[in-house]
Amino acid sequence: MLPESLAPRGLDRHQAAAYLGVSVTKFDEMRTDGRVSPPKRVDGRIVFDLRRLDKDFENLPDAETIPIAAASPFD
Repeated sequence: MLPESLAPRGLDRHQAAAYLGVSVTKFDEMRTDGRVSPPKRVDGRIVFDLRRLDKDFENLPDAETIPIAAASPFD
């Protein structure tokens, strides 16, 4: 078990979605449309690289660039 101060480098799908602050369904959508980098394979396990997720997140548009009409009323 890792100390609380040390995040794992490889995240499973649920952890990766939570790390980005989105649902697993939205995460899968982001994988399909290329907003999230492909995962790594460790034997039979699929893991998402934390550092790649950071880059993917940085590449998302800022809220100011999204038209107000397109913003969710729940934000």
